[in-house]
Amino acid sequence: MEGPSSITACIPEALDFGFCPIFEETSKVIILQNPKSKNPSKINIINSSPFVITPASAVVPGRGKLEVTITYIPKEANVVVATVIFQVQNEPDKVLKLSAIGKYSYITLNKYTFHFGELLIGQSDTKNLVIKNQSSVSSTFHLEEDNDIQSLSAEWSDSSFSFDYITGMIPAGGTFLVKIKFTPTIVNCLSSKNYIIKTESGNSQRFAVLGSGVGLQVALSSRVCNFGEVRANNSTSRLVTLENKSDMQCSFKFFTDSASVFVFNKTEGVINAKSNTRLVIYFGPKETVSYYQRVFCVVKNHMVLYIDLIGTCYDILQRPMPLSQKDIEAFRSHVLMGSIHKLVETAPSLMNQPIENVFAVSAEIPMDEPNQIALHKEMFQELKDRMVAISEESIDFGFTYSGRTSEGRNLVVSNRLPFPVFVMWMIIGETQPADDKSTSFSVRPTTMTIPAESTGNFLAYFSPSSPGSYFFQYLTCQVYIKRNKMKEIDELGRMSTSQTYGKDSLSILTIPPIPLIVPVVGHSFPSNYQTFIPEIKVSPSKKIKFPPCSPGDTMYQSLQIFNQADTPCYYKTIADPAGIFKVFPAVGFILPKTFTIIALEFKPKVPQNYKFLLKFLMNHANTALIKIALEGVCSDPSIFIDNEAKIFYPPLFTGVSSKQKVGVLNSSHIAIDFNIEIPDKHREELTVEPFSGTMYPHEKISAEFTFTPLHEKNYRFNVPIRIKRVIDMAQDANFVGYFNPGSGKYMHNLRQDPLEKVYMITVIGTGGTGVVQMSPKNIDFKTVSVGFSDLKSFTLSNISNCAIYVKLVIVPKDPELKDDHAIKEIISSSFIFDFKEGILAANSNQKVNLRFVPNCRSQRDYYITCMAKQSFPNAAIKETPLNEDSRIELSAHGDFPVITILDLRNKFISPSILWKQFNLKNTIKTILSPLTNVEIKFNNAEIAQNLVQERLSHFEWDFGKLNYSRNAEPKKMRLTLQNIGGVKASFKFVFPDDNKLEKEAWADTGDPEPAVALEEHILELKIFEIKPKEFSLEIGEKIDVELRYNSAEIGQHSLNIFFQIIHGKPIVITLKGETLQQKRGFLELRHNKFEFEPQPIGLGVGITQPIELRNVGDNKVTYEVDTTSLTAFTKSNYEFSIFEIQNKEGSVEANELGYIFINFKPLEGKVYKATLPIIVRERNTVIQTLQLDIEGKGYHAIKEAKPIITSIFEGLPLCRNSFLPDSSQVGFTVEEISFGKVAYGIPCSRVVIIYNKNPSLEFKFNFKDTEIICGDDLILDPLSGTVSPGSQIPIKLTLTSNRIPTIYEGELECMVTWESTSKAAGKSNSRKVLDGKESSQTESIFLRIRKECFVDKSPMEIVDSEPELLKNIFHEAISSVISEESVYSMLDSLNVKPRTVMATLSNNPPPSLTELRSLEDIVERDEKECEPEYSSNRLFLMDEFKELSYIILENTLFNIISEAVYQESDLCSIGKTYIRVKPTID
Repeated sequence: MEGPSSITACIPEALDFGFCPIFEETSKVIILQNPKSKNPSKINIINSSPFVITPASAVVPGRGKLEVTITYIPKEANVVVATVIFQVQNEPDKVLKLSAIGKYSYITLNKYTFHFGELLIGQSDTKNLVIKNQSSVSSTFHLEEDNDIQSLSAEWSDSSFSFDYITGMIPAGGTFLVKIKFTPTIVNCLSSKNYIIKTESGNSQRFAVLGSGVGLQVALSSRVCNFGEVRANNSTSRLVTLENKSDMQCSFKFFTDSASVFVFNKTEGVINAKSNTRLVIYFGPKETVSYYQRVFCVVKNHMVLYIDLIGTCYDILQRPMPLSQKDIEAFRSHVLMGSIHKLVETAPSLMNQPIENVFAVSAEIPMDEPNQIALHKEMFQELKDRMVAISEESIDFGFTYSGRTSEGRNLVVSNRLPFPVFVMWMIIGETQPADDKSTSFSVRPTTMTIPAESTGNFLAYFSPSSPGSYFFQYLTCQVYIKRNKMKEIDELGRMSTSQTYGKDSLSILTIPPIPLIVPVVGHSFPSNYQTFIPEIKVSPSKKIKFPPCSPGDTMYQSLQIFNQADTPCYYKTIADPAGIFKVFPAVGFILPKTFTIIALEFKPKVPQNYKFLLKFLMNHANTALIKIALEGVCSDPSIFIDNEAKIFYPPLFTGVSSKQKVGVLNSSHIAIDFNIEIPDKHREELTVEPFSGTMYPHEKISAEFTFTPLHEKNYRFNVPIRIKRVIDMAQDANFVGYFNPGSGKYMHNLRQDPLEKVYMITVIGTGGTGVVQMSPKNIDFKTVSVGFSDLKSFTLSNISNCAIYVKLVIVPKDPELKDDHAIKEIISSSFIFDFKEGILAANSNQKVNLRFVPNCRSQRDYYITCMAKQSFPNAAIKETPLNEDSRIELSAHGDFPVITILDLRNKFISPSILWKQFNLKNTIKTILSPLTNVEIKFNNAEIAQNLVQERLSHFEWDFGKLNYSRNAEPKKMRLTLQNIGGVKASFKFVFPDDNKLEKEAWADTGDPEPAVALEEHILELKIFEIKPKEFSLEIGEKIDVELRYNSAEIGQHSLNIFFQIIHGKPIVITLKGETLQQKRGFLELRHNKFEFEPQPIGLGVGITQPIELRNVGDNKVTYEVDTTSLTAFTKSNYEFSIFEIQNKEGSVEANELGYIFINFKPLEGKVYKATLPIIVRERNTVIQTLQLDIEGKGYHAIKEAKPIITSIFEGLPLCRNSFLPDSSQVGFTVEEISFGKVAYGIPCSRVVIIYNKNPSLEFKFNFKDTEIICGDDLILDPLSGTVSPGSQIPIKLTLTSNRIPTIYEGELECMVTWESTSKAAGKSNSRKVLDGKESSQTESIFLRIRKECFVDKSPMEIVDSEPELLKNIFHEAISSVISEESVYSMLDSLNVKPRTVMATLSNNPPPSLTELRSLEDIVERDEKECEPEYSSNRLFLMDEFKELSYIILENTLFNIISEAVYQESDLCSIGKTYIRVKPTID
């Protein structure tokens, strides 16, 4: 690979640093390469930009390289573009463009408080702190303890928390995992710390960590070990279990030795986690007295246990009263309550009272969970402070020669009780049974009675039994309270063995002895001999911290000392002269390869930090071998309030609330309780949450103050925060306990000092009024598709000097719809504010974005109103409009993409047949209905097309029958679609193979399923086609979609497709069609079920109605109605012909219609039903059997109204809807005509116009004959004709009803033949037939007609139907044809014209038409009373005049229409074509 041609070729044109974090260094390196082999090149960089480039100048050796580093440290968030110039020796200067964008980094944390819960000392737990970089630049973070809080507690720290990372770099959009580890080291200490994570760009996040260290859970199987009565000089034992319930091993130490009357088989040891150890305790007394000793056990990390050892010794002469645990509890209770003197009184009332009453006042009985502080106080109590005290806490005899006895050391026992005591020292061989172990310590005398409140002097001696040794023992004495001598017992509670326990004796409580223990030590190392060299290990080794506490509280820790040497070790501690720290035991003896556990006490007096260096002198050394730093902190409650304890509120609208948060930090090392007290005067205006609670040490809370001014004024007032320490009830044991005789009497008065303090927070604010303006005043979203959205913005302007809590509300413009539930639903679901309510600061603007997301069709207008939200005491929240300017007119219309089917046309099939075959009525109803949940999910691609097919609406579109022909054109349907919604709409027809992928040869899966194979076959032959398959329609736009059915093969065909309005309605359509064989007829009924018009019962003559048959084949067929079932039906109806078929057989030509005429005459008021088989033959061969179900209802004309049935033409379009270029250019103005009720012999006329919209071609039309009129007389004028291009011809239809009553609905077919331009060449194209199919130049249009008749019980009489005829004329003809005001004015002018005609019939003119109010007002009298035939009053009702009136009105209307389509004519002229002769009545 070739290198660069020059040094400057190594320099790019531009160097983009991209996004750079603020205050962090971002660097890029350019490597310059000198292609010259020998000559070095000097470079110099001219730089005056904020980018730092090193080196600024240098020499690039021949064939050498030089790294140029470009560094950028942005100071603010901005874009920097700069240029630097590289000057290279013997090369042209090169300009380098530098660019960078400074951005602030932003980090977030997954949690802001991490609570570890409780952990054993030495255990560890880890939690994950996830730091996420939310910015687009990398970020460097630093984790440190919060300095603001640390400075408040610098005198004491807790190292229980640690982190695996305290700094790191987080890439843009990335995360960084920091593990927080908690390892508690201080028993019963709640560790709480606050940390801060800072980034170089100034962003920071704070978080807090909490955790508690707890001691081990260790328990004795029993706290009492009662040996019962043991014969003197005998021994017995008991088994006690020490159980470790914790998850860590524990170390324990019992403070006793083998010289005691109670001996443990082991006094120290280690118990594994969830395990236990067994202790065997021996009792071997000699003196006949009761024995009691409370032995304490210290468990490391940390707790104190105790066991009460009880036993009684007897011999053949004396048997002391048995000692029990109840006696111990009673004695301790009386000591606590200061009533010990009562135990020695001889009053029977005391002696005989129930034992419960003796210690009912005790605070300690029985205690299942003894107070640890009380146990520590009792264990730590010095000998000189006890009710029977000893002058020395310990005795150190120092050196004594082996075999000699030291000088006696004074032991003064002080009896502070108000009665004498008997002291007995437990000396082996004297007051204890002798054993193989020699004792080196003794006391003289061994027993002594000391009077009340007196002292007794004893001498202690040390006699080492071996040289060069250490000797240590706990000298124990039992102090017995001497009671008054009684008949049964002596002063020490003993009785003769010859006596038995009587009732009185058993009622006397046994007073347990008071054990006292003095540790003594001595050695036999001469001064010129080296004492044992200690090998000591201490845990913890350097420092012990106590949990923070309040003044007067007591905290405890433990220290374990291991003697790793093969020789014993004696230790002595140097006491704290201030008495803040204490040690138990202060002296001790550790046997080889064992350990001891020392309990440490911390009891501060005043709040401050305490430190003491605990020193241990080992084996009488002059210098301390072990030094342990003891640290403790005493703290009183204190808090620190942010912002100088002041809260400032902006000016507020009265009744509007504003919230401010104030940080309150517990700056002390102890937990505190706080209570924020709102002054009574302002309790309705200020609230705070939380108003009270407990705060951990160093915890910071945010107190949220809500201020609601109720008056227009300035506010300034103070809110006190009262704090106090959290009272630990266990600390009450510092004042009340066995160690303090008589303290129980005052326990209710001895309360811990809560150390309460009061701080003040100053609240400053103002109440006022305000005005808000909104702009613009109008927002118009126009029309938005359902499911889509549009965004508009407006501005709220607070022009007042106070903040207002505003709420934006949308209400309908029509006030009557304000409470309409549906409108409320539309508003709540369709409009989204990014700022709906909140505080609007004084003199500020707030931009508000309003998103309109319609979810249904809606065409409403609204107002956006700005409300002031006010809250007043003892009242609901009030929302009121601020002012007239705080309103915006909003126009927002939502609409689905809605496409409907307007029409369906075929050149030779009537629309009514097509609409029935294609089920368009239900199809249209479905596609215009709201979307279902399934359809919405389908549109959102949440459901696949192949899974949703069965859950969508399904319709069949049947193309009908088509005869097979090789050259036959396909059957074409023209479907007219229109976008009737308010938004642009698209549709598509989806065929099964539209999304099909072409398979590779190797992917062929074999023969498909039969149904799949048939579908593929239909698709391959293109039997069904749709063009276009998809299209987009603008609002109101129409399109014609061509549907084709190709007769490619004989048989039935069907294909499932989707019709999808994009983002609108989807439906499934099954396209169906059948291709018949050639020269095959096929007969169809328009309806397989025919429902007759309901008729009244009692008719003289029934009503005849036609039933349409249609031959869709290309060969003539005959039919015959099988009347067998009808005959049986007639017999079941009293041999009365309810249904009478007038033509039971007939024939229907190819592609023609036929009718079966059935007369219906009900006999009863009920529904009649019958089934008629119709046998169809072709050349005498039965090819079909149809089944016709007929139904008719009879009713009582007097009792009930005539039932209404649905027309077969209901829902059809009244005229052609499509005039697109490819559509048909011919049609009727109205395709449906109703003649109404037509009376016999009275003609009824209607007018329709046939038009030609083709601008260049004319056509000829001709109406085909029809049998639908049931023998009535129907005149069409003209029956045929030619319509020029772009013109139209009116056609008059005159119907004269036959004598027989008939009702029918049907269609008139009009054949249209287009004349081509070849007509001038003499070619006739009036009607072409190619292979039995009309050419494209021939088509049919259809006119639907309906006729009813008058029903009368005497149908042979001529019905006087003039009122009905006039009603038809005025209400049908005029209303449907003439609708303009100008036509009405012309009709009014005709009132004068008939007078000249009627003047030839009478001398007096008839009244004007306007003077005749109604024909119902004219009452015809009997002929005998009639006036002369041609009198002026009767002339208007004569038949001649009425007939003449009908003719004039009919022809006047027709001439008006003709005038509209042709030329001017006399409105009163009577064309001869329309004159008819009055029918005669046979």
